[in-house]
Amino acid sequence: MSATHEIEYKGRTIKITVAMATGGKQIGTFTVPGTDPLVRGTGADANSAEAALHSAEHKAKEMIDRLPSA
Repeated sequence: MSATHEIEYKGRTIKITVAMATGGKQIGTFTVPGTDPLVRGTGADANSAEAALHSAEHKAKEMIDRLPSA
C-alpha cells in the first residue's frame, strides 16, 4: 500500500509517494512536474511513513533550490 502527498514549495508542486520497501522500511519517492528535465528522486529509507515523507520532501526541496529558475 502507498500514500501520495502533494506539497507546494517555491511555486512548484512536489508529488511524493510513500510505500513499503524491503525489510519493513518505508521509502518516499518524488517528482516535480513542470521541470525540464523532470526532477525526481528518492529519500532515504525510514522506519515510518512520516519519516519517509519528510526525507523525500527534504531531498526534493534541495533539488528545487539548485534549479536556475528557483
